[in-house]
Amino acid sequence: QAWLTNTQTQAPDGWCYQDGWFQATPDGYQGLDANAAVCGLCYYEAEAFACYADARLPHEYEREVAHPQLQNNIEVWEWCLNNFHPYPNYNTFPYPEYSTPWFNKHHHVLRGGCRHNQAGYHLRPSFRNFYEKDKRHIFAGLRLAYDSWEIY
Repeated sequence: QAWLTNTQTQAPDGWCYQDGWFQATPDGYQGLDANAAVCGLCYYEAEAFACYADARLPHEYEREVAHPQLQNNIEVWEWCLNNFHPYPNYNTFPYPEYSTPWFNKHHHVLRGGCRHNQAGYHLRPSFRNFYEKDKRHIFAGLRLAYDSWEIY
């Protein structure tokens, strides 16, 4: 709530309204597709939407386990619940200085990949992206995780 109040944000990054909602893409502004992933979200927006949906953001370990079922449905980087951290047997990629300075509890993990990124990144389930919670300029969205399902 503090982030929203301080920034006066009205829509995800790159969205504009002119007789309908449009989103900036590398190919210019395009109309929103109701079936496409939401893009341009910071961590705070992703977390708020998860709360609204009675869900949560997944931990990156959950996201990695689910990758085989998701790999053909990756459109945006997906915010994860956890901070960027080294885990046992973690190998930095493409070089140590790319990751190591950011194990500082200020950066959150994003998994998945983005259709606008260099080919191949989203094919590696172990590839991790990381940004501070307020960053919105990246092609980031979310995937919801539920702890239990109730049938109505």
